[in-house]
Amino acid sequence: MTESILKKYTHIIWDWNGTLLKDDHICVEILNSMLKTRNLPPVTAKQYKAEFDFPIINYYKKVGFDFSKESFDNIAAEFIDQYEIRRFSCPLQPKTIQVLQHFKAKNLTQSILSAYNQFRLEEIICHFKLTDYFTHIVGLTDDYAHSKVDAAAQFMKNSSLMPDKIVFIGDTIHDFEVAHAINTDCILIADGHQPKEKLLKCNVTVLNSLADFLTL
Repeated sequence: MTESILKKYTHIIWDWNGTLLKDDHICVEILNSMLKTRNLPPVTAKQYKAEFDFPIINYYKKVGFDFSKESFDNIAAEFIDQYEIRRFSCPLQPKTIQVLQHFKAKNLTQSILSAYNQFRLEEIICHFKLTDYFTHIVGLTDDYAHSKVDAAAQFMKNSSLMPDKIVFIGDTIHDFEVAHAINTDCILIADGHQPKEKLLKCNVTVLNSLADFLTL
């Protein structure tokens, strides 16, 4: 089944956070520590995944942050500061290296497109010794996790890749939106920042985990 899903493609664009990096658990813990200091109720992991969305500012509003009292920039900076302290404690998703090796052996080229800060994205990919798997590593220029659509459009403009030969693989509805914006197909992984029932609404292939690419 994996072969039939991917045989038409020559290039994979990967999302990073939640798709290749297993970081949803620390995001919940950091968020709850921030909510606690503001006397706001904590969220469970299930609630986090059900409500998580892009742009991040909309999600912060959902869980109770009051932007009439403090700025989004300050809240985002607080989250990033805590995330940066802990990011290297995050593991890769199970079978990440095997999956990347599998597609490399099939002569598919691979890139990363992330809402993560460009410098930090390159740094953590280097930390995991994954840099050589990717022809391009594309992040954002700030820490505010706005839409990836503009970055994706610029990536396509600068590359010689054909949209119908690309599949975008991510873990959120926003990844589907990015794929749609650049006219590529999309596969979603229900082991990251949003639950399977939410991803299925996109009407694309949804796998339970990254490892499914090796076992289907």
